[in-house]
Amino acid sequence: MVAGYRTNRGAGVLKSIEGLRDALSEVQLTNDNSERWLLRAARGLIAGYEERLKMKLPPQNSALSFIKRGAYITILKFIAENREDWLQARAVAKYGVSPARLIVPNNPFHWGLLLMFHSTVVSKDVRRLCASQLLYAHRHDVPENFLIGFLYQIGTTGSIYAKVRTNMREPWCNEREP
Repeated sequence: MVAGYRTNRGAGVLKSIEGLRDALSEVQLTNDNSERWLLRAARGLIAGYEERLKMKLPPQNSALSFIKRGAYITILKFIAENREDWLQARAVAKYGVSPARLIVPNNPFHWGLLLMFHSTVVSKDVRRLCASQLLYAHRHDVPENFLIGFLYQIGTTGSIYAKVRTNMREPWCNEREP
C-alpha cells in the first residue's frame, strides 16, 4: 500500500487523495517500476472506493468520484513523465485491445484505467466513460481538485463522447496560453 494512502472513516477524501499525490510526487517512473506504481495506486483506490460505498456522501465525494480523482492524478503522473506510450503498449500486450476500436485511440486515460481496473470495481462501460471524461478535463487543464465540478458542468454521458471525438472546448473555459 502507498505510504499515507490507507484511508479510514474519519480521514475524508482529501487526505486520501493527498496521500496518493504525495506518494506519486516522490517517485520517478521507469520501465521497471511503472506497473508496480500503477497497481499500487489501483489497490488504494479500490480500497477507498469500497470504503466510500458504505458511507452516505455528497456526489463530489462519492466512491466513483474518488476513483476518478485518484485515477486522474495517477495517469497525469504518467503523462507528465512521458509514459503514455508505455501505458498503451502494456495494456495492448496484457489485454490484446486494439487501439483502432476506441473513440480516441491514443487516450492515455483509457489505457491507464484499463490497466488499473480491468475486471475489478469499474465496469467496461464506466471505464470508457471515465476515460473520455478525464481526457476532456485534461484537455482543459482542469486541476484535480476541480475535476468533479468540471465533470458535472460538461453535460450528459452521450455528449462527452462527441466532445472528445471532435476535440471541442467548452466556451466558458479559458483558452490555454501558448
